[in-house]
Amino acid sequence: MSIVSTVEEQYPTLSRQERKVALKVIQSPKEVQKMTISSLAKTVDVSNATITRFVKKWAAQTFTTLNSS
Repeated sequence: MSIVSTVEEQYPTLSRQERKVALKVIQSPKEVQKMTISSLAKTVDVSNATITRFVKKWAAQTFTTLNSS
């Protein structure tokens, strides 16, 4: 199962801030793969900590792991 499919499936259970990140991942996965934590956070108007929590939620140890999915 791809990260996009997993995020889509879990979307209703996410917090408001996590949903902002999830929506970007769903809509533009290729773009997100090339982004840094800071640039993604700025793009979706959340904190860097929100991105880190989002990544950890999907059992990824680092942002790089998410990028390779």
